Amino acid sequence: MLSLELQVMLSAFLLSASATPVPDAGVRHGFSIPIGRSSIREEAIANISVEIFNPDPVEEELRHILVKYANASRFLNEADPELPEGITNLPSIDDLIDASTSNVSSSSLHAEAAFLPTAAASPGYASVPLTDFISGNLDILYYGAINIGTPAQQLTVDIDTGSADLWVPSGCTACPQKQFNSRASSTYRTAGKDFRASYGSGSASGTQATDTVSMGGLTVPQQAFGAVTQSTGFNSYPSSGLMGFAFSSIATTKQPTLVENLISSGKISPYFSVYMTRKQVAGSTLCLGCIDTSKTIGAINYFPVKTKTYWTLDMRALAVDKTLTSGASSTGLTAIIDTGTTLIYVSAALARDFFSKIPGAKPAPSYGNGYYTYPCANTKQVGLVFGGLIFYINPKDFNMGRAGSATSPDCVAAIIGLPLINSIPDTTVIVGATFLKSWYSIYDYSSAGRIGFAPSLNFNK
Repeated sequence: MLSLELQVMLSAFLLSASATPVPDAGVRHGFSIPIGRSSIREEAIANISVEIFNPDPVEEELRHILVKYANASRFLNEADPELPEGITNLPSIDDLIDASTSNVSSSSLHAEAAFLPTAAASPGYASVPLTDFISGNLDILYYGAINIGTPAQQLTVDIDTGSADLWVPSGCTACPQKQFNSRASSTYRTAGKDFRASYGSGSASGTQATDTVSMGGLTVPQQAFGAVTQSTGFNSYPSSGLMGFAFSSIATTKQPTLVENLISSGKISPYFSVYMTRKQVAGSTLCLGCIDTSKTIGAINYFPVKTKTYWTLDMRALAVDKTLTSGASSTGLTAIIDTGTTLIYVSAALARDFFSKIPGAKPAPSYGNGYYTYPCANTKQVGLVFGGLIFYINPKDFNMGRAGSATSPDCVAAIIGLPLINSIPDTTVIVGATFLKSWYSIYDYSSAGRIGFAPSLNFNK
């Protein structure tokens, strides 16, 4: 096994840019890798797509993001959200791996334990392939296969850490995607309750039900889900339904999620992780009970979850190179890590502050409030600040395309300012695929909960 020092040196050689300490805070977690001024920026900028920005998918997501997070203020202020008994007071990843293998140290990222059994009881794991649905210059969503019912019927679902319900269409006359035939399943049971959920890309309504559901060969009997008879905003998507991976404290059904049931039944260790490709249909993965270190090229930095509702973190600021935005309030920012959202959404005030630090950036009212353009030739790096570290975003993901024409010198930024509304606190930052394509993400239920970020394999592709 490579020594820790050699791993860090190798990562520095491969990356030239990674999580970097902010000037006045020092490193609080993990390791920093120096930024090479002439490495990722110029190379990535030279290869950025010159496609013209298409606002249609962004306008659709922006409209529905306000609906998806209509209860955000209430959820984020819950002091002690109710969770299933089987996912509380769980041992940490470090404890589990140390219990199963003695030749891997916790400080070395468990680089050789990606798919090893991680507890004495040897729970299982599953690496689930995901498909990237691409529209123009945007990676819209990532979806994978599930089996539902007896005998099993295979459908596909959007993987969404920003919600906590599973739903599939069933008897939906206006839904063009493949549907679940509840009458053909001997294990299907209706709960006799209405189901309704809203998301960043639409809404779904129908009946609450239970049935046998499996993903990657891992099975949960009597899994709660919504049998949807009406949906809006999903007809243009290839996946049939949606699977929520947030904490069940915010679930419409008030029932445990699939991953919570897998954890509480001992079928997987208490975490999952996500790898997202960029403009590549195949190659993304969801790792249930595992961390696929073949998809990372550097250290994992962990940060404690702020509230067990959405997957939330304390966030200090946005960064342009090493210049930080001003603090939004004495309590700082709350980041919601959302695999089901495409872009990054911040308050209008934070957006103004952030873009004022990029020379030549300006509002783009022709697209709507909250949009900004910046010079396509910009060489400054942008990132998010967690725990004293700046996590930079690949310039390709910050760029949604040229503004107006193929010869425009300005490009449209993938950070959008939200209007001031009561349902979403102005200290909230919704962090979608724009960030997560650069950073492999780990979602750990153990102890107080934590989220980990490691530089993704496609960080500087």
